[in-house]
Amino acid sequence: MKGADLDYVQSLVGSNVNMDLGTFITMDPSVVLSLTVNQVKDLLGKNLPTLKRYENQPLVQNWIRMQYQSQLDQLNLGLVGGRADPTNTSPATVTNNPSASASASASTSMSGATTSGTTISGATTNSTTISTTKGSGTRIQADAGFSLFILMVFFVTCQHSLM
Repeated sequence: MKGADLDYVQSLVGSNVNMDLGTFITMDPSVVLSLTVNQVKDLLGKNLPTLKRYENQPLVQNWIRMQYQSQLDQLNLGLVGGRADPTNTSPATVTNNPSASASASASTSMSGATTSGTTISGATTNSTTISTTKGSGTRIQADAGFSLFILMVFFVTCQHSLM
């Protein structure tokens, strides 16, 4: 199996083989790293639980790092170290009265929806952003009100330094 190419190994996937981990870790690393979680599951067959004992072996570690953690979790082996699942965000933004500069800002955040209101020279701008995320990914987003505040401080500081 050491010199087996990807096509040959993939042809074994549907053949009800029960490859032992000793053979699995001697395969060409590029072939192993190209296999999906389901392909490895089918390839190892009844030997799948043994994968947990080999999780610290370098080739197995590299393969784990290439897989999404949610797919590894489906194996019910307790394998960790997979990639975070891609997030699926679909932002919806509603904006009223967009204008040039801000004088005050307030922001509230509740379960995935962010609502901000900004008073602009007597007029108020409200915007709501709703995003949905799948998986356990982390989303980092700057607070628009805080960004506008920093921008205003910068402008005021620049004006005072020019006088």
